[in-house]
Order: sequence, then C-alpha cells, then structure tokens
Amino acid sequence: MAEPRPMDPAGSAPWPKAWAVGAIVLSVLAAVPWMAVMPLMDADEPRFAECSRQMLVTGDWVYPQFNGRPRHAKPPLFNWLQVGSYAIFGVNEFAARLPSLLATIGTGLVLFPLARRFCGEQTAWLAVAVWLALPQTHGWGRAAVTDPLLTLLSAGALAAAFRGLEAERGGAAWYAVSGACLGLAALTKGPVGIVVPAGAYLLYVVLSGSWRRGLGRAGPYSALALALLVAAPWFAAQIAHYGREYVDTFFGSDNLQRYTVGRPVGLALGILWPIPVVLLVAFPVSLLLPRLLRDAWRERGAARGGDASARWRLFLAAWVVAILALFAPSATQLSQYLMALYPPLALLIADLLVRESEGPTPADRSRWIAGAALAAGLGLGAAFFGAAVLAARFVSQAGLDNLPLIQAVAVALGGAFIASAALFAHGWRRAAGSRLVGCVLGATLLAAIAMGQVAVPVIAFSRDQGLKELALVARDRIAPGAPIIAYGLQTSTVVFYAQRNVVEAGSRTAEETLQLAIRQPGAWVIAPRRRAGELEALGLRETAQARQYVLLERPRRGAPAAATEATSPRSPASPPPGSQTGSGAR
Repeated sequence: MAEPRPMDPAGSAPWPKAWAVGAIVLSVLAAVPWMAVMPLMDADEPRFAECSRQMLVTGDWVYPQFNGRPRHAKPPLFNWLQVGSYAIFGVNEFAARLPSLLATIGTGLVLFPLARRFCGEQTAWLAVAVWLALPQTHGWGRAAVTDPLLTLLSAGALAAAFRGLEAERGGAAWYAVSGACLGLAALTKGPVGIVVPAGAYLLYVVLSGSWRRGLGRAGPYSALALALLVAAPWFAAQIAHYGREYVDTFFGSDNLQRYTVGRPVGLALGILWPIPVVLLVAFPVSLLLPRLLRDAWRERGAARGGDASARWRLFLAAWVVAILALFAPSATQLSQYLMALYPPLALLIADLLVRESEGPTPADRSRWIAGAALAAGLGLGAAFFGAAVLAARFVSQAGLDNLPLIQAVAVALGGAFIASAALFAHGWRRAAGSRLVGCVLGATLLAAIAMGQVAVPVIAFSRDQGLKELALVARDRIAPGAPIIAYGLQTSTVVFYAQRNVVEAGSRTAEETLQLAIRQPGAWVIAPRRRAGELEALGLRETAQARQYVLLERPRRGAPAAATEATSPRSPASPPPGSQTGSGAR
C-alpha cells in the first residue's frame, strides 16, 4: 500500500490556515454566550438535564430516572458527563450544554490529525473550520442532547478504523481505539452507535475491494468485541433490574419502533427526506455533495489500485452514503439523526477547496454548481419570506409568542440565505486561491450565524422562556410535595426548572383536569394562555403569567358543580395515561 502524501507541500502559502483559524474562533465564540442564557429547548434538552440532575441529587448513576419514573429511552454516558459539569458549574443551562460543545470541538480535534495524515496541514485546518462553520453545527453543536457526543464517538471510531485498515504495522492499536469509541457510542445512544459506523466501514471495504485488509485480519473483530465489553455491563444491569420492561421499551419502542413505525416530522417525502435537511443545514456547501460523491466514485479504480488519496476520498464518501442509506428509510425523521455525516462532508469539502484553489482557474469550474447555489438560495429565501407572511397562522399553534419578532427573524433568514448563495456562487465562479476559501467559509458562516445564533435563540425565548419563568415561580411558591399539573403542554421544561415531578394532563378535558387538581391537595396548573380560559371558566384562578403561559391555583369554595364527577387521583410520580414522560420518553 502506497504511503499517503500530503496534497499541500511543506512551505506552501499559509492562506487557508488564516481563513480557517478565523472561522474556528468565530464559530466557538458565537456559540458560548447563548449557552448560559438561552432556556433549555423542546422536550429533549430539559429531559436530559433533569435526568442528570436526579443522578446528582440521588447519587444513583446506574438507573436513570425522570419525573419519578425510570427513563429507559437513552443510555447514561451523556448524563454522566452532564453530572460532572453540574458538579463544577452548578445545575444550569451552561453546565447542561457544556458536554455537547466540548464534544463538537472534540470532533474537530478528531478530524485534524486524520486530514493532516492524508491531505496535509492546510486541509486539516480547513476541515475543522468547515465542520464548525456549518449551520447544523451552530444549531446542534451546543444542544444538551446526545447527538454531538454520538457524532464525536462515531467519528473517532471510523477515523481509527480507517487508520487501522490502512496501516502496514500497528493496526491493532487503532482498531482498539475504534472499539472503545464504538462501545462508548453504544453507551450514548444504543445500538445505533455501533451499527452506523460498522455500516460505513463495511461499505468502504466493499467499494475499495479491501476484503483481506478490511475483514481478513483480527482487527475489526477485536474492535467489535471490545465495544461489546465496554457497553454490555450497563445494559446487562438494566435487564437484570427491570427485566422484560427494559427490553421492550429500549430495544423495542425506542429503537426498532422508532425506525419502523415512527411518525414523520415535516414534509412527507419518504426516503428522500434527508435531501432538504442536508441542503438546509449544510448550506451552501451542501451543493458540493453531488460533485464530491461523483469524484469519489470515479476514482474507485485508483482506490482499488492502492492510490492513497483516492482511497481517502472513497472512505469519506462511503461514510456519508452509509449514514444517508441507513437513515433514509427511518419512519422517524429528525434532522439530528444525520449529524454524523457532516464530519466526513467537512473533510471532503476541505479537500476539494484546497485542490480547486491550487488548480484550475475559476472560469474552468462548473457553472452548474454556482447556478444550483443561486437557485437554492432564492428558493430558501422565498420560503422564509413566505413563512413571515403566513406566520400568524402557525405561531400560536407552535407555542410561540411575539409574532413581529418571529416575522422579522424569518425575513432575516431569507435574506441571509440569498446573500450566502450569492457569495458562494461568486467565489466559485470568480475567486481563486485564498479568495475562494474566504468566500466559501464566509457564505457558510453567514447562513450558520443566521440559523444558529439568531433564529434558534429567538425560537427558544419565544417558546420556552415563559414556561421556564413560571416553573421557577412554582418552585418558589408551591408547597413542598404539592404537585404541578401540565395542561396542554409538554412537561420536561417544567420538571427541570421547578425541580419536582409534574403530572401531565395528556388528553384530559378541562373538567377532568380540574378534578385532577381537586383530588391532589395544593396542586397548581400550568397551561398555555390560549387554553387557560377553559380552566378559568371552571373556577381555577390565575395567579401568575409569563409570556404565553399562565399558572393557575385550584378552585375556591363553591367551584362550579359541572366538575363534580370523580376521577381517580394520581400521584405526581405516576403520570396519567397519555403522558409522554416516564420510561417511554425520549
């Protein structure tokens, strides 16, 4: 096997490094301020944060709990890292998100030596810059969820496996590193932590014809054995403690069922759903993906012949394609599922940019790529402008407030994507050398900052800040042990900020929710303002409000007789039917 030769010789001009370092510093600095002030978003961020807080409070790190019930949905590695962060910085949003930011930076540290080994230092710096500059990284890279950590461990596993496969000597050590990463990935998100990297590795072996090197040695099998050795003890402890309940919940409903019968999110595109996702969250460099995959496919003959550069590109392409192929059929369609494909995409883009900047003149580059970028940018811009016009129709249903601000952000996003496309197209068709790299990085950062540092915080404050504020009020004013009832909203945010168990009313009517409050002494109810009138008409009294949410007390004496039918009382530790908390929660 030929030794890899860096594509940029020592002593070459340092321009890519200057652009890259600037993009890296800007991306990291832009992410940090929002970590401490932005409320935890959606259901997942506060759910992970609260599960970790329970570990810290109870000292039980083995059997995760949420809202008074076992949480079987995810393994504990990410929670363990959050507990460590809490121990240093306290229980707050910054500490909850810090492990994800460090994992995102860690992914860049995995990419750097890999790219430097096979492409040279300029490409290595640029790969890290592209990874950190992507819109998806600005959006998900600091989120208090498992995906950034899973991405780091998947990248580590595949990078080490490739080094092991290509090594003439010392391959066993690389496979050991790969196996350890696979085991930790399984402790982060379950079987997907092993299946996805293994699928990418196998696809590369097939495409490159590396049957003997890839499967004829002990390395891959020792890696798999080590992965099982790392992950199996914790899973065995769960099965021993919970029995069939854990097997059915985690392996059944939270893995197999999500893949086969989950509910799609967004447009009903079937197996094509990754296309608009990748286009949007990696814009505008996502327009280069077809070119990158085409080049890798055309070079597969050279890869089979031992060309190190061709093998490198084919490996990265197999990494991307395997993730797309494995998740495209998934019935549950969430953008973060694809996060692990962006590290190899960043490596491919960096490799291409360095070659293009040192190779043909701008006039020789494809007009189709520039044209596609402009068309996509105009299309996305028009979509966001349309969303601004139609925002009044969906803002309330989406749990958002401050319609003018939401409309302004939609307009800003539309303008940012159009400007990003124009800058990218200009650089691709007219810029050479450092100007090409600067245009592409600048265009990517423009879209990323608009999405991750403007739109995401605005959505978080518009949707979740009021719920956070009322949960803090409830924590301070409601008697210890008294329950909180969540009516018409998800409970995770309330559970974390109120630091107590919450009963979710689920599909109960206003009358049934009233009876639930009557049957539980001292209970208060949190509800969206648009639905609070249903409860106030039955005698509940508003005692506090924050943005689009209200906090209501149980009725005074003489409450309407319409709500006299008894419903069985339920403790806060036992949410009513229809609740999304507990063992089935993500």
